[in-house]
Amino acid sequence: MLTTVRLKDVLFHAFHGLYESEKKAGNRFTINLEVSFHQENPKDLTSGVDYVVLFDITKKIMTTPQDLLESVGTDILKAIKSAFPFILSSSITITKQKPPIVGFIGQTEVSLSQSY
Repeated sequence: MLTTVRLKDVLFHAFHGLYESEKKAGNRFTINLEVSFHQENPKDLTSGVDYVVLFDITKKIMTTPQDLLESVGTDILKAIKSAFPFILSSSITITKQKPPIVGFIGQTEVSLSQSY
């Protein structure tokens, strides 16, 4: 059976970005994360993916400032694959709630996905 585990709309305040103002004040980010894997018995918790571990990995990497969200997403997906080598695919979307773009009203986001 193919099982998919998701973290949806997880909020962080972090200091990612190219501009000095982003590095000082930070921004709000939303993470949507998904991993898929084969699981013969969904009731066997030892053969699955732990939500807490997914969150802890994401939180740790989100607290390390980086210039590019692509780098943040790549690091999160690599760490998840390392923690759960049996996963078949993973994807992440990182949304910057208030990008520092003059006159821009909206959000920006980066999505990455990987099949193994």
